[in-house]
Amino acid sequence: MAAFPDNLFDLLEYDYFDGCPPDAIAEHERRVRHQEFVRVHLRDVHNTFDVSIECFVELYRVPQDVCIELINLLTPFITVKNSRSSDGKNFHDMMHQRRAVRSTIPIYMRVLCSLYYYATGCYQEHVGTSMFHTMSQASVSYSIQEVTQALQHPLILKTFIRFPSTHAERVEKTERNARLGLPGVLGIVDGTLIRITHSPKPHQHYFSRKHFVSLNAMIVCDVDLNILNVNARFPGSCHDSWVYRSSPIDEVMQEAFREDQCYPLGASRYPHRPWLMTPILNAPPDTPEYLYTKLHCRCRNPVERCIGVLKARWRCLSNDRAISYRSETT
Repeated sequence: MAAFPDNLFDLLEYDYFDGCPPDAIAEHERRVRHQEFVRVHLRDVHNTFDVSIECFVELYRVPQDVCIELINLLTPFITVKNSRSSDGKNFHDMMHQRRAVRSTIPIYMRVLCSLYYYATGCYQEHVGTSMFHTMSQASVSYSIQEVTQALQHPLILKTFIRFPSTHAERVEKTERNARLGLPGVLGIVDGTLIRITHSPKPHQHYFSRKHFVSLNAMIVCDVDLNILNVNARFPGSCHDSWVYRSSPIDEVMQEAFREDQCYPLGASRYPHRPWLMTPILNAPPDTPEYLYTKLHCRCRNPVERCIGVLKARWRCLSNDRAISYRSETT
Protein backbone atom coordinates (compact mmCIF):
# COMPACT_ATOMS: atom_id res chain seq x y z
CA MET A 1 0.00 0.00 0.00
CA ALA A 2 1.23 3.49 -0.79
CA ALA A 3 2.53 5.65 2.04
CA PHE A 4 -0.07 7.93 3.58
CA PRO A 5 0.54 11.49 2.30
CA ASP A 6 1.42 14.37 4.60
CA ASN A 7 0.41 17.12 2.21
CA LEU A 8 -3.25 18.15 2.12
CA PHE A 9 -3.36 18.36 -1.67
CA ASP A 10 -1.80 14.92 -2.02
CA LEU A 11 -4.34 13.62 0.48
CA LEU A 12 -7.18 14.67 -1.80
CA GLU A 13 -5.76 12.43 -4.54
CA TYR A 14 -4.89 9.55 -2.18
CA ASP A 15 -6.09 6.18 -3.49
CA TYR A 16 -7.62 4.25 -0.61
CA PHE A 17 -7.19 0.88 -2.37
CA ASP A 18 -3.75 1.53 -3.91
CA GLY A 19 -1.62 -1.57 -3.44
CA CYS A 20 -4.56 -3.65 -2.21
CA PRO A 21 -5.64 -6.99 -3.75
CA PRO A 22 -7.65 -6.75 -6.97
CA ASP A 23 -10.87 -7.42 -5.10
CA ALA A 24 -11.31 -4.01 -3.46
CA ILE A 25 -14.70 -4.93 -2.03
CA ALA A 26 -13.21 -7.86 -0.13
CA GLU A 27 -10.47 -5.61 1.20
CA HIS A 28 -13.01 -3.07 2.36
CA GLU A 29 -15.01 -5.76 4.16
CA ARG A 30 -11.82 -6.99 5.82
CA ARG A 31 -11.12 -3.51 7.15
CA VAL A 32 -14.68 -3.22 8.46
CA ARG A 33 -14.24 -6.50 10.34
CA HIS A 34 -10.92 -5.29 11.67
CA GLN A 35 -12.56 -2.09 12.89
CA GLU A 36 -15.16 -4.13 14.78
CA PHE A 37 -12.38 -6.27 16.25
CA VAL A 38 -10.62 -3.13 17.47
CA ARG A 39 -13.84 -1.92 19.13
CA VAL A 40 -14.33 -5.23 20.94
CA HIS A 41 -10.66 -5.33 21.95
CA LEU A 42 -10.79 -1.84 23.40
CA ARG A 43 -13.93 -2.71 25.38
CA ASP A 44 -12.21 -5.82 26.75
CA VAL A 45 -8.92 -4.25 27.81
CA HIS A 46 -10.28 -0.94 29.13
CA ASN A 47 -12.09 -0.65 32.47
CA THR A 48 -14.27 2.44 32.31
CA PHE A 49 -14.78 2.45 36.06
CA ASP A 50 -11.03 2.69 36.74
CA VAL A 51 -10.97 6.49 36.60
CA SER A 52 -11.27 9.22 39.20
CA ILE A 53 -14.68 10.06 40.62
CA GLU A 54 -14.43 13.57 39.15
CA CYS A 55 -13.76 12.21 35.66
CA PHE A 56 -16.54 9.63 35.91
CA VAL A 57 -19.09 12.19 37.10
CA GLU A 58 -18.07 14.55 34.29
CA LEU A 59 -18.72 11.79 31.75
CA TYR A 60 -21.83 10.15 33.20
CA ARG A 61 -23.13 12.64 35.81
CA VAL A 62 -23.17 10.01 38.58
CA PRO A 63 -20.35 8.42 40.64
CA GLN A 64 -19.26 4.83 40.12
CA ASP A 65 -21.22 3.34 43.03
CA VAL A 66 -24.49 4.92 41.89
CA CYS A 67 -23.87 3.77 38.32
CA ILE A 68 -23.23 0.18 39.43
CA GLU A 69 -26.42 0.23 41.49
CA LEU A 70 -28.33 1.52 38.45
CA ILE A 71 -26.84 -1.21 36.24
CA ASN A 72 -27.93 -3.90 38.69
CA LEU A 73 -31.46 -2.45 38.75
CA LEU A 74 -31.77 -2.24 34.97
CA THR A 75 -30.18 -5.59 34.08
CA PRO A 76 -33.39 -7.69 34.47
CA PHE A 77 -35.24 -5.30 32.14
CA ILE A 78 -32.68 -5.16 29.31
CA THR A 79 -32.77 -7.92 26.71
CA VAL A 80 -29.71 -9.25 24.90
CA LYS A 81 -29.46 -11.10 21.61
CA ASN A 82 -27.23 -13.83 23.02
CA SER A 83 -28.47 -15.42 26.23
CA ARG A 84 -24.99 -16.46 27.31
CA SER A 85 -24.04 -12.84 27.92
CA SER A 86 -26.83 -12.40 30.48
CA ASP A 87 -25.78 -15.27 32.75
CA GLY A 88 -24.38 -12.77 35.24
CA LYS A 89 -26.97 -11.47 37.67
CA ASN A 90 -25.16 -8.27 38.59
CA PHE A 91 -22.49 -5.87 37.45
CA HIS A 92 -19.51 -7.77 38.87
CA ASP A 93 -20.55 -11.03 37.18
CA MET A 94 -20.85 -9.22 33.85
CA MET A 95 -17.37 -7.75 34.24
CA HIS A 96 -15.91 -11.25 34.66
CA GLN A 97 -17.91 -12.70 31.77
CA ARG A 98 -17.47 -9.89 29.25
CA ARG A 99 -14.86 -11.91 27.29
CA ALA A 100 -17.09 -15.00 27.08
CA VAL A 101 -19.18 -13.67 24.20
CA ARG A 102 -17.13 -11.11 22.29
CA SER A 103 -19.82 -10.35 19.71
CA THR A 104 -22.35 -9.08 22.27
CA ILE A 105 -22.04 -5.70 23.96
CA PRO A 106 -22.32 -6.14 27.75
CA ILE A 107 -25.29 -4.58 29.48
CA TYR A 108 -23.12 -2.37 31.67
CA MET A 109 -21.52 -0.93 28.53
CA ARG A 110 -24.96 -0.17 27.09
CA VAL A 111 -25.94 1.66 30.25
CA LEU A 112 -22.72 3.68 30.24
CA CYS A 113 -23.20 4.57 26.58
CA SER A 114 -26.76 5.72 27.25
CA LEU A 115 -25.76 7.77 30.28
CA TYR A 116 -23.08 9.47 28.20
CA TYR A 117 -25.68 10.38 25.59
CA TYR A 118 -28.13 11.65 28.23
CA ALA A 119 -25.36 13.73 29.79
CA THR A 120 -24.05 15.31 26.59
CA GLY A 121 -26.80 15.08 23.98
CA CYS A 122 -24.11 14.35 21.36
CA TYR A 123 -24.66 12.58 18.09
CA GLN A 124 -24.60 8.79 18.31
CA GLU A 125 -21.54 8.56 16.08
CA HIS A 126 -19.59 10.73 18.52
CA VAL A 127 -20.84 8.72 21.50
CA GLY A 128 -19.61 5.48 19.90
CA THR A 129 -16.12 6.83 19.18
CA SER A 130 -15.43 7.57 22.84
CA MET A 131 -12.55 5.53 24.24
CA PHE A 132 -14.75 4.54 27.20
CA HIS A 133 -17.38 2.73 25.10
CA THR A 134 -16.34 2.04 21.52
CA MET A 135 -19.20 0.77 19.37
CA SER A 136 -20.89 1.48 16.08
CA GLN A 137 -23.63 4.08 15.62
CA ALA A 138 -26.21 1.32 15.21
CA SER A 139 -25.13 -0.26 18.50
CA VAL A 140 -25.34 3.11 20.23
CA SER A 141 -28.86 3.62 18.92
CA TYR A 142 -29.91 0.13 20.01
CA SER A 143 -28.37 0.63 23.46
CA ILE A 144 -30.08 3.98 24.03
CA GLN A 145 -33.43 2.53 23.03
CA GLU A 146 -33.04 -0.52 25.28
CA VAL A 147 -31.89 1.45 28.33
CA THR A 148 -34.55 4.12 27.86
CA GLN A 149 -37.28 1.50 27.71
CA ALA A 150 -35.87 -0.14 30.84
CA LEU A 151 -35.88 3.20 32.68
CA GLN A 152 -39.55 3.60 31.77
CA HIS A 153 -40.53 0.29 33.34
CA PRO A 154 -43.10 0.87 36.14
CA LEU A 155 -40.94 -0.91 38.72
CA ILE A 156 -37.98 1.35 37.92
CA LEU A 157 -40.09 4.51 37.88
CA LYS A 158 -41.62 3.72 41.26
CA THR A 159 -38.14 3.24 42.69
CA PHE A 160 -37.04 6.80 41.93
CA ILE A 161 -40.23 8.84 41.34
CA ARG A 162 -42.92 8.46 44.00
CA PHE A 163 -45.67 10.89 44.91
CA PRO A 164 -46.79 10.81 48.58
CA SER A 165 -49.91 8.66 48.66
CA THR A 166 -50.38 7.73 52.33
CA HIS A 167 -51.13 9.92 55.33
CA ALA A 168 -47.69 9.35 56.84
CA GLU A 169 -45.91 10.20 53.58
CA ARG A 170 -47.95 13.38 53.15
CA VAL A 171 -47.26 14.53 56.71
CA GLU A 172 -43.54 13.92 56.27
CA LYS A 173 -43.47 15.79 52.95
CA THR A 174 -45.47 18.80 54.20
CA GLU A 175 -43.26 19.07 57.29
CA ARG A 176 -40.16 19.08 55.11
CA ASN A 177 -41.68 21.67 52.78
CA ALA A 178 -42.74 23.85 55.72
CA ARG A 179 -39.45 25.73 55.58
CA LEU A 180 -40.73 27.36 52.40
CA GLY A 181 -42.96 29.54 54.57
CA LEU A 182 -46.38 28.20 53.58
CA PRO A 183 -48.12 25.41 55.54
CA GLY A 184 -49.50 22.29 53.91
CA VAL A 185 -47.40 22.43 50.73
CA LEU A 186 -47.14 18.93 49.26
CA GLY A 187 -45.13 19.90 46.19
CA ILE A 188 -44.46 22.54 43.55
CA VAL A 189 -45.63 22.06 39.96
CA ASP A 190 -44.34 23.63 36.75
CA GLY A 191 -43.97 22.82 33.07
CA THR A 192 -41.01 22.83 30.71
CA LEU A 193 -40.59 22.33 26.96
CA ILE A 194 -38.40 19.48 25.69
CA ARG A 195 -37.24 20.10 22.12
CA ILE A 196 -37.67 17.19 19.70
CA THR A 197 -37.04 16.76 15.98
CA HIS A 198 -39.48 13.97 15.09
CA SER A 199 -43.11 14.62 15.97
CA PRO A 200 -46.08 12.42 15.04
CA LYS A 201 -48.92 13.78 12.97
CA PRO A 202 -50.50 16.28 13.16
CA HIS A 203 -47.17 18.10 13.45
CA GLN A 204 -48.70 21.48 14.30
CA HIS A 205 -49.80 20.16 17.70
CA TYR A 206 -46.16 19.93 18.73
CA PHE A 207 -45.27 23.50 17.72
CA SER A 208 -44.88 25.38 21.01
CA ARG A 209 -45.36 29.02 21.96
CA LYS A 210 -41.57 29.41 21.73
CA HIS A 211 -41.68 28.49 18.03
CA PHE A 212 -40.05 25.07 18.06
CA VAL A 213 -41.30 21.47 18.04
CA SER A 214 -41.41 20.09 21.55
CA LEU A 215 -43.13 18.12 24.29
CA ASN A 216 -44.71 19.90 27.25
CA ALA A 217 -43.46 18.09 30.36
CA MET A 218 -45.08 18.72 33.74
CA ILE A 219 -42.83 18.24 36.79
CA VAL A 220 -43.75 18.17 40.48
CA CYS A 221 -40.91 18.41 43.00
CA ASP A 222 -40.35 19.18 46.69
CA VAL A 223 -38.17 21.70 48.46
CA ASP A 224 -35.12 19.40 48.15
CA LEU A 225 -35.52 19.19 44.35
CA ASN A 226 -36.71 15.58 44.54
CA ILE A 227 -38.98 14.88 41.56
CA LEU A 228 -42.31 13.47 42.76
CA ASN A 229 -44.25 13.25 39.50
CA VAL A 230 -43.60 13.68 35.75
CA ASN A 231 -45.96 13.77 32.79
CA ALA A 232 -44.35 14.25 29.36
CA ARG A 233 -47.12 12.81 27.18
CA PHE A 234 -48.54 16.06 25.80
CA PRO A 235 -47.38 18.01 22.73
CA GLY A 236 -45.76 21.42 23.05
CA SER A 237 -48.84 23.37 21.93
CA CYS A 238 -50.84 22.24 24.98
CA HIS A 239 -51.25 24.81 27.74
CA ASP A 240 -49.83 23.99 31.16
CA SER A 241 -53.28 24.17 32.73
CA TRP A 242 -54.59 21.61 30.21
CA VAL A 243 -51.68 19.29 30.95
CA TYR A 244 -52.41 19.49 34.68
CA ARG A 245 -56.17 18.94 34.34
CA SER A 246 -55.59 15.99 32.02
CA SER A 247 -53.04 14.33 34.31
CA PRO A 248 -53.88 11.73 36.99
CA ILE A 249 -52.08 13.93 39.53
CA ASP A 250 -55.11 16.25 39.63
CA GLU A 251 -57.32 13.55 41.14
CA VAL A 252 -54.54 12.51 43.50
CA MET A 253 -54.22 16.10 44.75
CA GLN A 254 -57.98 16.36 45.28
CA GLU A 255 -57.85 13.24 47.45
CA ALA A 256 -54.85 14.59 49.37
CA PHE A 257 -56.65 17.88 50.00
CA ARG A 258 -59.80 16.15 51.27
CA GLU A 259 -57.91 13.81 53.59
CA ASP A 260 -54.94 15.88 54.82
CA GLN A 261 -55.59 19.51 53.72
CA CYS A 262 -52.40 19.66 51.66
CA TYR A 263 -51.90 21.09 48.18
CA PRO A 264 -49.27 21.90 45.53
CA LEU A 265 -48.13 25.33 44.40
CA GLY A 266 -48.51 26.35 40.77
CA ALA A 267 -47.86 29.37 38.57
CA SER A 268 -50.59 31.77 37.49
CA ARG A 269 -51.15 29.84 34.26
CA TYR A 270 -52.54 26.92 36.28
CA PRO A 271 -56.21 26.85 37.36
CA HIS A 272 -56.81 28.10 40.89
CA ARG A 273 -58.41 25.35 42.95
CA PRO A 274 -58.68 24.61 46.69
CA TRP A 275 -56.18 21.80 46.05
CA LEU A 276 -53.90 23.91 43.81
CA MET A 277 -52.68 27.28 45.10
CA THR A 278 -51.72 29.88 42.49
CA PRO A 279 -50.66 33.55 42.85
CA ILE A 280 -53.22 36.35 42.86
CA LEU A 281 -52.37 38.65 39.97
CA ASN A 282 -52.61 42.46 40.20
CA ALA A 283 -53.09 42.40 43.97
CA PRO A 284 -52.90 45.91 45.54
CA PRO A 285 -49.66 46.55 47.45
CA ASP A 286 -49.56 45.98 51.21
CA THR A 287 -52.66 43.80 51.16
CA PRO A 288 -52.88 40.19 52.39
CA GLU A 289 -53.29 39.07 48.78
CA TYR A 290 -50.13 40.93 47.77
CA LEU A 291 -48.09 39.46 50.64
CA TYR A 292 -49.40 35.99 49.84
CA THR A 293 -48.46 36.33 46.17
CA LYS A 294 -44.98 37.58 47.05
CA LEU A 295 -44.43 34.61 49.37
CA HIS A 296 -45.93 32.24 46.82
CA CYS A 297 -43.51 33.34 44.10
CA ARG A 298 -40.58 32.83 46.45
CA CYS A 299 -41.82 29.35 47.40
CA ARG A 300 -41.99 28.31 43.74
CA ASN A 301 -38.25 28.78 43.31
CA PRO A 302 -37.38 25.08 43.98
CA VAL A 303 -39.23 23.77 40.92
CA GLU A 304 -37.54 26.33 38.67
CA ARG A 305 -34.17 25.31 40.07
CA CYS A 306 -35.10 21.64 39.72
CA ILE A 307 -35.83 22.04 36.00
CA GLY A 308 -32.64 24.05 35.53
CA VAL A 309 -30.50 21.45 37.31
CA LEU A 310 -32.20 18.63 35.38
CA LYS A 311 -31.47 20.19 31.99
CA ALA A 312 -27.95 21.22 32.98
CA ARG A 313 -27.06 17.73 34.18
CA TRP A 314 -28.73 15.84 31.33
CA ARG A 315 -27.96 18.01 28.31
CA CYS A 316 -30.13 15.98 25.94
CA LEU A 317 -33.10 17.75 27.58
CA SER A 318 -31.67 21.23 27.11
CA ASN A 319 -33.30 23.61 24.67
CA ASP A 320 -30.04 23.97 22.75
CA ARG A 321 -30.30 20.24 21.97
CA ALA A 322 -33.08 18.33 20.23
CA ILE A 323 -34.01 14.72 20.96
CA SER A 324 -33.80 12.98 17.58
CA TYR A 325 -36.15 10.12 18.39
CA ARG A 326 -39.76 9.26 17.76
CA SER A 327 -42.28 10.25 20.40
CA GLU A 328 -42.85 6.62 21.40
CA THR A 329 -39.14 6.42 22.30
CA THR A 330 -38.85 9.72 24.13
